[in-house]
Amino acid sequence: PGDGTGDKTVKYNGAGNDRNAILGIIGPFNANAISPTGYYVEDYNMDGVVKYNGASNDRNVILITTGPFTPNVIVFEQIP
Repeated sequence: PGDGTGDKTVKYNGAGNDRNAILGIIGPFNANAISPTGYYVEDYNMDGVVKYNGASNDRNVILITTGPFTPNVIVFEQIP
């Protein structure tokens, strides 16, 4: 979970990161905003809204995927 850019990787930092995909939905000027209810690829925790900050935010899903102590790690899609 957390690939909002569709590039088959999950990145918290760096160029083309998935964290900025969240800001692309809610807008870059108010990180406390919440998207309108609906389906968004950037809704990583699948609660019906896209949130950058606060409880149940979607940004934390990226950190869970990459590892909270290593935000510069890139996780690549694995196909069985």
